[in-house]
This record gives sequence, C-alpha cells and structure tokens, in this order.
Amino acid sequence: MRKWGWVACLLLTAGCSPAPTEEPESAVGKVEDASAIVGIRQQYEAAENAGDAAAVAALWASDGILMPPNEPAIEGAEAIQSHYEDRLGQGKVVASIRGEETVMSGNWGFERGSYSLRSTMSDGGAAEEKGKYIVLMTRQADGGLKVARLIFNSDLPMPGSPGAASR
Repeated sequence: MRKWGWVACLLLTAGCSPAPTEEPESAVGKVEDASAIVGIRQQYEAAENAGDAAAVAALWASDGILMPPNEPAIEGAEAIQSHYEDRLGQGKVVASIRGEETVMSGNWGFERGSYSLRSTMSDGGAAEEKGKYIVLMTRQADGGLKVARLIFNSDLPMPGSPGAASR
C-alpha cells in the first residue's frame, strides 16, 4: 500500500507542475524549415545541371556523408566536391529531382524523393538513370540548413541482371 502512495504522490506532483512554455513542433516542423529543405533541393538540382561542383559542395555540412550506389561512402564536403568535379566533368548532366515527403523536427530534417538523370558524355555516349533518395539535413550554427547525409540508388536493374533487357 505504501508503494502506491508514493506513486500517487509523484503523479499529483507532476500534475501540479507548470505547463511547458513552448509548444512542441509538429511532426512536419515549421513551414519555413520545410521551405528551406525544398530550396536546398532546387539549388542542388540547378548546381548539378550547371555542372557546378563547388555550388553542390556549398550545400553540404563540413562533415557530410554522400552514399552513392556501388561506391564507398564519401566523407566531408571537400571529398564530396571532388566526387562531383569528377562526375560532372565527364559531360553534361540534366537532373530532375522531385521531393515526395519532407519532414523537419528540431534541428534535423529529411526528404524522401525520386530523381531522373540524363547524361551526355564528353565522348558522345549517353546514359539515363532514375531512382530514389533520402537526404538528411541539419541546422547549422547560423540557423541555416545543410545536407548532412544523402543516399540514393537506381530503380533500373544492373546491366546483365535478370530483367535488364526487358526495361
């Protein structure tokens, strides 16, 4: 019986505590934060289409990690810029990135979406790709958002795999 008395006392004490002064953010966060995520996506797409690896890297946190398919993770904004310099230096890329779910909670936000790429290589070759991605963004000391993690993969089968010829 004494055990339950302590529980009741704790519950009554908690019930008499003042209400929090801030309301918690909703699951989708503030509208301006979601708009900032959309803005970063649009800048990313424009930078890729312009072949501007430095502009892509400027959207990343200094400790960001890019996780492309069929490659090891690339860590740090400088290494990510180098990766994009190599990739975008191979020819013209036309990227289309479509956000499908955007969520902001506290200092972190994420977006899930899809992309399509058309590449025309310097040697005259061409390639098309479509796939999906998840990007995590983190609030910086200045209040802005930067890309912290990005992982993406293709919807197309690998060449030589079953079903590759039918697509």
